[in-house]
Amino acid sequence: MLHPAARLRARLGISSRRWFHTKISGIEVEKLLFTRGVRRRFLARPSKTNPGDITLSIRRNDEATHIKIQNMGNYYELYGEKFATLPELVQYYTQQQRLLREKNSNIIELKSPLNCHNPALERWYNGHLTGKEAKGLLTSKGKPGSFLVWESQSKWGNFTLSVRRKEEVTHIKI
Repeated sequence: MLHPAARLRARLGISSRRWFHTKISGIEVEKLLFTRGVRRRFLARPSKTNPGDITLSIRRNDEATHIKIQNMGNYYELYGEKFATLPELVQYYTQQQRLLREKNSNIIELKSPLNCHNPALERWYNGHLTGKEAKGLLTSKGKPGSFLVWESQSKWGNFTLSVRRKEEVTHIKI
């Protein structure tokens, strides 16, 4: 039997999308965007005010913007554009920067998703590092077989697994 959140994801056609948060309020979204997010980071959630619709929330400098995506049954609609699935809509606006705009024509950019799971709670996660910093940590404090995961400073949403093998450190993009 599927967990209720998994059933909702499956019904919406987004079963493996970690950027879709099933049980979160607008206040919690803003807190997440400002504690774990950076500019242009986004997430999606079920709309509280319009059941069945989706709210796309994006961090923009010192504010969060919330956009309603209408679930029309057979497709999702955003500002007149129609998409077969929610992932298709998100992928389109992530790849086609400068096309998503507010009603006043200000550009809204989607850079990288804010996942449901917080890797910062894991012992092996080390936040935003450079390859040089990861190597320094493993060389000074680790032993062969030690590893850590870090998020790229230059490409938000990209992660690297760094592993110490004897006296060398190997970096593997994941």
